[in-house]
Amino acid sequence: MEVKGCKSKLTQFWRTHYASINFLRKKANPLGWICAQRRFATSFTSVVQMYSETESLPDYLIIADDDTYINMEHIFQMLVHQPKQLEEKGFNQDESAFPTSETPVVWAGCKIRSPIHIINWTIPFGGYGQFFSKGALKRLIEPMHCNETQSDSGVHQNGSCQKLLHKEKNAYPMNATISEEDFFNIGDSLNQIF
Repeated sequence: MEVKGCKSKLTQFWRTHYASINFLRKKANPLGWICAQRRFATSFTSVVQMYSETESLPDYLIIADDDTYINMEHIFQMLVHQPKQLEEKGFNQDESAFPTSETPVVWAGCKIRSPIHIINWTIPFGGYGQFFSKGALKRLIEPMHCNETQSDSGVHQNGSCQKLLHKEKNAYPMNATISEEDFFNIGDSLNQIF
């Protein structure tokens, strides 16, 4: 069964490579493997929603797998201590590789390159861990009030709203969705759409 708006080069690529019968036959428990792929998104959105409700966001939300090693002292120095020192010296945070936690940024330690002859796309993937800054978390929980003019929204919201409201007018990759626009209601956050 094909869901309206779900077919694109992107979804076709992942379906062909990671949900094919031959790929799933190699798994000891194919149904369990498929269900496990949802865990990250479900857990992540639940944690972000919990922080949203308490109105107390951490400086960084670190997502790690059981095979991820994190040197917390090193992370503290790079993501908390050094950016604050640079900010105190007047260094422009927009030019910093590691800005303060208020700057919306997400880091992931490993990038996987898709075969360029199939799809030109690079994604973070694997058991490397991800780091979401407080600024990035704020964007995820910010209610979006999309309308046709977008005059009162910021650049971030404008891009998200354009993708949700005008998918058909956009070229790839902005038109590559999995029909999340069907679930969007005015005032929802990106976290709620996940």
